[in-house]
Amino acid sequence: MAAIIGLLSALSGLTVWADEAAASGADGENAGVMKEGSHIYANGVPILIKQGADGKAYVYDQSGTEKLLEDEVGPGTAIYGGGKNVPVEGDTSIVIDNVQTGFVYGGGYSDGSGNADVSGNVTVLIKGKVDASTVYGGGRADAAKGDASANVKGTASAKILADPTGNHGSIYGGGYASTSGSFQASAVVGNAYAQTKGRTYSLRGGGTAHAGGDGSARADVKGKISIQLDAVDIREVYGGGYASGKNAGAGAGSVEVIGNGNEMMILCAGGDADKGNADIAGNIRIELKNFSNLYGYIYGGGNAVNGGSANAGSVKMLVKDSITPVEEQFKDYWVCAAIYGGGTVDAASKADVAGSVEMEFTGDKLAGSILGGGEAKGDGSADVGSSQIQMSECSGIFVDELDDTFYASAAAGGEAEGDVPCSKAELTVSNSQLDTAWGGYVKGGQPCPLEGTAVLQVTGDKTKIREAGQFDTIELKRPLSLENFVPKKEGVPAVLIAPDMKIGETAIACGSGEAQAGWFALREGSLGYEKVENQSLWKIKEKGTVAIPPISTEVKPGVPDIAIKDKDAQSFLSEEDKTDIAAGSLIQFVVRVDKVESPSGEVVKEVKNALTDSGKTLGSYLDINLIKIKDGTESNISELGKSMEMTISVPEELLPDSDIKREFSVVHVHEEQDGTLVTTELFDQDDNDKTVTVAVDRLSTFALAYTDHGQNHQVPAANSEKTGEAKDKDSAAPSSANATSVQETPATGDDFSLWQWVLLALASGVIIFLCVRPFRKKEQ
Repeated sequence: MAAIIGLLSALSGLTVWADEAAASGADGENAGVMKEGSHIYANGVPILIKQGADGKAYVYDQSGTEKLLEDEVGPGTAIYGGGKNVPVEGDTSIVIDNVQTGFVYGGGYSDGSGNADVSGNVTVLIKGKVDASTVYGGGRADAAKGDASANVKGTASAKILADPTGNHGSIYGGGYASTSGSFQASAVVGNAYAQTKGRTYSLRGGGTAHAGGDGSARADVKGKISIQLDAVDIREVYGGGYASGKNAGAGAGSVEVIGNGNEMMILCAGGDADKGNADIAGNIRIELKNFSNLYGYIYGGGNAVNGGSANAGSVKMLVKDSITPVEEQFKDYWVCAAIYGGGTVDAASKADVAGSVEMEFTGDKLAGSILGGGEAKGDGSADVGSSQIQMSECSGIFVDELDDTFYASAAAGGEAEGDVPCSKAELTVSNSQLDTAWGGYVKGGQPCPLEGTAVLQVTGDKTKIREAGQFDTIELKRPLSLENFVPKKEGVPAVLIAPDMKIGETAIACGSGEAQAGWFALREGSLGYEKVENQSLWKIKEKGTVAIPPISTEVKPGVPDIAIKDKDAQSFLSEEDKTDIAAGSLIQFVVRVDKVESPSGEVVKEVKNALTDSGKTLGSYLDINLIKIKDGTESNISELGKSMEMTISVPEELLPDSDIKREFSVVHVHEEQDGTLVTTELFDQDDNDKTVTVAVDRLSTFALAYTDHGQNHQVPAANSEKTGEAKDKDSAAPSSANATSVQETPATGDDFSLWQWVLLALASGVIIFLCVRPFRKKEQ
């Protein structure tokens, strides 16, 4: 869409900027105002364009008494507040009263023959009952003959106060800069202000920069962009500038969009970049009130395509007493709005919000989608630092034709094809109705959990949510009834915070037939679970105790599953943790299992010396760690302080033939505080040939080993044997009294050495599976 607007502007420019040779009215009596062909240059003189006694339009001084040019101003006349290739000291002012003109620029024009900068402020004001065409608050720089400059040091303002007879065209708060060769073009302004009312095609708070060659084009707003929308019926609003081309820039310091009614299809409050850069360095603030028809898309951030950048610092959005309707776009095809807190991008582009996104909806009638993050396609990035959505006194939309009421769906994150990082996401629902409430983001039309912490807050007796899920914590002021709930992670409950609810009171009621007791846990207490008819109920059972979710496991794809017997995490809490939990902190524990890619040389050396004479065969490597996640911050617990029993599923490729008895053990390499590496062999404690159960009190680098025997072989009675780094490297003893004597690994036809795998695995602390018999190639 931005590309279409840019093309229209470029085509219009071909007509407006045809070289005019004739000039008239440039004498001393007009105080510097001059006309050259169809272009009028005020050269800093404040001018008023209005109709004279003969019904034709002329240029007057701003008192309206003195005619400054005898030539008529026609519908195709371009007006400049500044000069042509000459600078202006001070301010410029153009007032157009009930007259149809061509392009209007508050600043000057430069084609590269000289600069047309303005040292003060520039203003364009259009009033009466007339359609504004294309209006730029700043100047125009076309680098055709050299480096072109039409900057405005102060504030550039484009104020459209006229009531349109049809509809206003395109309004820009900043300037216009273009280059198609090696020259530089600059139409930078200090601040920008753009205002319109009534039917308007588009409004852009910043400027436009096109760079088609090796040169650069800049249409930045150094400071703040302010946009005012009054009773509009507008198609498109862009808060920042438009940058087209890899050497184009149209950034800004901050953006503020204030709207008071009535209809709007698209709002993209940040910058707009096609290959170029249209970043907003600071905050974007949006305030929309009394809109009866927000029927398209709203983005709190920017838009970037083709590798462009439209990042922003932070976003704060308020939508109050407004409506997002459900409408029939085509026959039997009903649509409704989507509101994003972040930006929108295609592949290889960026429209991130580095800081927070805050979205507030008050007294609205809402359908469609509300997303705290941005919208990203392919590998594009529309991430946000954190998101917060607050909904108060919001209801749905009743559609007569469908005889049904539709409610909004809210997701704390955005929409993407890849993963979405977000440190914290909050959704607060107060006396409002939602169809769905997700703590995650949308991927392929389905909700997915965020990497960070997600919180749902529910207050008010009128609050209704049909389906919810993927929250770490749920804060309740009242019971919550759901048709379905989706946990953020299997086996990890959502923690309820309900300080005002009483023992015996139902905290959560859910109608899902797949409900599980472990879906919820109560902070500082415990829950009772029961099923009554088609409802699962979680009731307050105890209060006053410190409770945290049980230990969960996180196993990467391609890694053997691991199960923890005792999932109680209470013993891993410090006194400080317990105090912080009581104060509202969220603490979780997870056993994280991953492959080892690059073991350290020290670990490789230690394991090689320890296992040279063991006669074991390497099976698989693992890195196992216990992670404490406190309010989104992770820390590693390597010394458990107690024994933890874990069961490792033997990978399918390591299962033996039916005539072989395979004995597994786990070799653990752990670094002590003084740097000493200690190797421990742990023997299997279960009778299941497909699992290995061991007890550990430290987590780090492991190696699973195995030995093959006949069916009558007995498992050694010893549990483990430790060896220190200080033992004789040249005469390493077996790690167990029952270990088999040394056996060299024979050639197998594989080009990759077994010890290369051992060396690779044990440099970073992993689990290695070993055996007396060498690997055999799997029969096809």
